[in-house]
Amino acid sequence: MKRLKIYILVFIYVLPLWGAVYTKCAFGQSWQTVPYLPPNEQTKFIAVHPEKSALSFLATNGNLYASTSHGEDWKQVLRLGSNTEIYDLHFDHDRIFLLTSEGLYESKNEGKKWKKIFSGFQGENSVRSLIQDPTRKNILYLGTERGLFISRDNGRKWEKTTQTFEHHLINKLKADTQNNELFVATDKGLYRMIPQQNRLDRVYVIRTAASLEELEDPEPEKLEENLERHTEQIKTILITPLSSVVIVTENGILLSEDEGNYWERLPESGLPKTPIIDLAYSNSQNTFFAATEKSVYLYISDEKRWKELSFGLPAQNIERLTLVSSGEAETLYAATKTAIYKIMIDSSLLFPDQIRTFSPEQWNLLVQFFYYEPNIGAVQKQAIRYANVNKNKTKKWQWTSRIKALVPSLSVGKDFSAADTVDIDRGSTNEPDRYIVGPPDKSKSWNLDVKWELSDLIWNSAQTSIDSREKLMVELRGDILSEVTRLYYERRRAQIEFVLRPPQDSFDYANALLRIDELTAHIDALTNGFFTEQLNLIYSKYPEFQTLWVLNEAASNSKTT
Repeated sequence: MKRLKIYILVFIYVLPLWGAVYTKCAFGQSWQTVPYLPPNEQTKFIAVHPEKSALSFLATNGNLYASTSHGEDWKQVLRLGSNTEIYDLHFDHDRIFLLTSEGLYESKNEGKKWKKIFSGFQGENSVRSLIQDPTRKNILYLGTERGLFISRDNGRKWEKTTQTFEHHLINKLKADTQNNELFVATDKGLYRMIPQQNRLDRVYVIRTAASLEELEDPEPEKLEENLERHTEQIKTILITPLSSVVIVTENGILLSEDEGNYWERLPESGLPKTPIIDLAYSNSQNTFFAATEKSVYLYISDEKRWKELSFGLPAQNIERLTLVSSGEAETLYAATKTAIYKIMIDSSLLFPDQIRTFSPEQWNLLVQFFYYEPNIGAVQKQAIRYANVNKNKTKKWQWTSRIKALVPSLSVGKDFSAADTVDIDRGSTNEPDRYIVGPPDKSKSWNLDVKWELSDLIWNSAQTSIDSREKLMVELRGDILSEVTRLYYERRRAQIEFVLRPPQDSFDYANALLRIDELTAHIDALTNGFFTEQLNLIYSKYPEFQTLWVLNEAASNSKTT
């Protein structure tokens, strides 16, 4: 009955297409390394002037480089030292602001000369963000590690706000020019500020996620340290053309379409179970690009999922995304510690409309193959078994901790003592006293103690530790199940795409197979090779399934000849 239902769905889906599928193919390009970068430098990010596309800046570990030839040559324009962190660049027509851990710098001649215009006290000099007032361009807001500063004369003088943000870490500032609002990301949450109305609202509250063992530490100073180390941070704020507010936290990507009053999480299908490092938004393509430590992902809004853009991008520690617009075309930069990579984006490459023919026979064969493949329940069960995080494990701990009360504690003791017997015979006046030694006095005894702690049948001290470990195990089990489920269905999507969108040349064919093999290897890593073992059994019993992964010769010849 189960197989019959599958085939009914197949015919409903396939017959109206008459052997073809309308597709939106994502990315026909691959990442390329940005050449001519200064050697022996730890790169941070690249920035391009929004009004002068030939003017580019490269931030490294304490140094700033500039290029006036689209990045074909670089010249050092500012040296701050390896201990100085460069956070960002802010462009305002002919003025350029450099945000560093040692203060705020300004240049009025395309970065040739720089002047420090802000330097606060300890912590205040670490400038994280800068933004203009959406209605009064002469007013600037400066976010530091120790509060928010404001300048009412275009950056000449600064004063510290003494209300809500006096001692807060101001991580990000963003202006919503359509609604004349400012969004301030602090270590306590996200605030919406309306300067004209002198109004301030907290629209997102930061949560703390310390582990249970650390929270149970009895020392107050350690508890405070643990809470601080596990505090959630708002890493990025984006404002879309429709005034949607998007923030990136450890809990995912959150979007609000009503100025922060209500938040919803963007779908995470296709994203790995790792933190999002940075997020960029393409105005022309109306989509998001997310960076994790190892890769970059494109959000496909029609399908509510993310697609990995990994071709040509080595698995390195990605630190920053930069999206640069030049007319209708856009370039996405991904900065790692050792190099910067770029990929060209335009409407014809990102979403080219095209008809790709496919074989209904191959599709039906794929559906049969899905029927014989291990289902998600079997894969999840194997992943839990391999990680040894079965829920019965803690039940066994609880049972054994209570049954322990029925087992007595047994102690055996032996006492032995020996002493000499001495007496004194006092003589007369003319005779001395005499000591008389008698037989030794010896004694020995045995004792046996048996003790039951029957109160442990109801509760014992081990229960606290078991409860804490059970909650941690539930979190770990949830993470494992979430990751294996994501990999399983990401692999299914790759298989369906392979059949419904057949590769057009040998290069696409190899990459498509590598992607399926990569996802299979990830599932194997979580299931101790269970998935491949089952696949080998299927292929040995039904060799016709191997024809699913054979490149169509006609398509290959049309591209390679």
